[in-house]
Amino acid sequence: MVTEVRGFTDQQKEEYFRKRGGQLPKTLTEMYIHFLVVQSKLKKVKYDGGAETDPHWSPEARKMIEETIQYIKMEEIQQNLRSGRLSTDELSPAQWSALVFILLSSEKDLDVFDLKKYSATDEALLRLLPVIEASTKAQLSCCNLSEKSCEALALVLSSQSSSLRDLDLSNNDLQDSGVKLLCEGLQSPHCTLETLGLSGCLITKKGCASLASALRSNPSHLRELDLSYNRPGDSGVNLLSAGLKDPNWRLETLSPNHTGLLQVSTTPTAATR
Repeated sequence: MVTEVRGFTDQQKEEYFRKRGGQLPKTLTEMYIHFLVVQSKLKKVKYDGGAETDPHWSPEARKMIEETIQYIKMEEIQQNLRSGRLSTDELSPAQWSALVFILLSSEKDLDVFDLKKYSATDEALLRLLPVIEASTKAQLSCCNLSEKSCEALALVLSSQSSSLRDLDLSNNDLQDSGVKLLCEGLQSPHCTLETLGLSGCLITKKGCASLASALRSNPSHLRELDLSYNRPGDSGVNLLSAGLKDPNWRLETLSPNHTGLLQVSTTPTAATR
């Protein structure tokens, strides 16, 4: 089937290209390129005295195509996004920029951003960081992320313009060093994150100490913290569970391991398990 052109039926489009001895365009890019070539030839015949059979494009036509090509790429990326055929491994820097533009223009994509839809890598996260910053919830679990991503996410958390409220980093080998970098953003007075998932991130007492320190600096927003399937030890759990009793902390639910939750009691005197 021919690429969609509004106002024309498939039969009309097929007849148009057959009369001109050309093959049917299979992509939006081919359709646009054909249109640009035709327009450039018409201009050359009408205004520059060229022949209709002149195979060479004018400098103006080349410039027009160069200026349009990024828009064309953006349209193709958008089509591939909708159909689920997107392959980020082959995207150029210009295409990454086009993808960011598309996602930032879509309110639906900014509700919940899922990195696995694009590419589960540090590189993809860094490329799509503006989208994460503009999203309400970021699903980054099982994405092979490292300290590099934690450092970038810390910048997002400390940004005054960040809309991020829910961040899931579960099942990435962040370790204590990655959590420490992340906490540089978490402790910022501009951080308004409410839910943080760090399940299965190889975190020990050291990482818990970083989290406790960050929450002491900025206790007003985080309500849920998932640390299940880590190795915090009793001392690590105690560092954080003490915050449940602190009236300045907004933390309500802490999951220190896979066996249960620590939650704020209905009375202000203690935390219950």
